[in-house]
Amino acid sequence: MQKEIIFEKGKLVIGYCDSSQDISVYENGEYSEPIRFTFIPNIEMTEDVSLKYTNEIMPIIIEEAKKIIVENYDFYENFEFDFKSEFLGFQLERQLSNRNFLIVIESWMRLKWHLKERSQTYLQK
Repeated sequence: MQKEIIFEKGKLVIGYCDSSQDISVYENGEYSEPIRFTFIPNIEMTEDVSLKYTNEIMPIIIEEAKKIIVENYDFYENFEFDFKSEFLGFQLERQLSNRNFLIVIESWMRLKWHLKERSQTYLQK
């Protein structure tokens, strides 16, 4: 599933799982991102400018993440998240007018997470 949020300087795309998703793909390591955030600027930004802007809008991003987690609680109850993350992955492109200048095409953030311990009664269901 995905949700898009439009900001003044770009678009945020949140990729997430709904409650019908199978948790086993995370338990066996097949999948590694139960929620992912991609920011796509609509203006030219360097890595530093992009990081500064996404840090400014981070409270809104975290609130949206928490809403998604609550709305899909049956899936996300299996995870613990650390919301102290930043957009540190970047896809860059050279500016057309100055080939030495790199601009951000998109940046992404992965929340740190781990699976909660399952109780024996849960495992026996």
